[in-house]
Amino acid sequence: MACAGGEPAGQPIEDIQTAIFHITQLLQRIAAPNQQNPEHTLEALSSNISEFVFDPENGVTFEKWFARYTDLFESDARHLDDAAKVRLLLRKLDTTSHSRYLNYILPRLPRDVTFDDTVSTLKKIFGEQTSLFRRRFQCLQLSKSEGDDIITYGGRVNRACEDFDFANLTIDQFKCLVFVTGLKASKHADIRARLLTRMEHERPDAPVTLQTLIDEFQQLVNLKADTSLIEHPASSKAAVHAVSEKKRSSDAPRPSFKPEAKSPKTPCWQCGQMHFVKECTYSSH
Repeated sequence: MACAGGEPAGQPIEDIQTAIFHITQLLQRIAAPNQQNPEHTLEALSSNISEFVFDPENGVTFEKWFARYTDLFESDARHLDDAAKVRLLLRKLDTTSHSRYLNYILPRLPRDVTFDDTVSTLKKIFGEQTSLFRRRFQCLQLSKSEGDDIITYGGRVNRACEDFDFANLTIDQFKCLVFVTGLKASKHADIRARLLTRMEHERPDAPVTLQTLIDEFQQLVNLKADTSLIEHPASSKAAVHAVSEKKRSSDAPRPSFKPEAKSPKTPCWQCGQMHFVKECTYSSH
């Protein structure tokens, strides 16, 4: 049976079904492009990521660089498998950084490491190289130089204060910072190193307080004195003996001092002997 115009009755339905089929395929390709062409997706995402160049002097670490692209890896690259994410991440490392990473994970290959482990390893290799104490100390030493405009100086202050990590600073940690910073004498160099090590290895279950550093300081001073006593026992005994002798000599009675009589320049005129006239016995004769 034909419809008006001479066209078969089933033709429009077949055309609609064909159109729906093509539209469905198109929507599937749009909804899941990564499964069909992952390399194209890698290229598209890679063009939106800048190259990572490690520069610790200017605060360019992997952790700060990766923070800019965390959403890209979690959202835009969510359809990529783990190996593809690793390839995308490593291709954005500069040549020096890429070589350092490969040398670090040997004998494993990049494909043998998961994406999360790769990120963790890169944060360790290209992380902050200075200690927390150093960053806090440098923050307290900031001053505006003649060549800095106020915007540049303000940016430096803002950066240093962020690195100071005020959110995790306790009052005890600040007291310890001030205490160690004041030990400037050269004779305290080794003690400063020990105290700084104690502060860097602070644990939540063993917090470091000002009293802790004071006790540690006194113990180190006593330890140095005891070590010196063991190394030089003879000199220690000599010092004690000298002190004892000095004390005994100071306690002993001192002999009275009698000035010697001077001889006359000429003989006595009464007897011709060498003595003064007033002492001459010839006067009584």
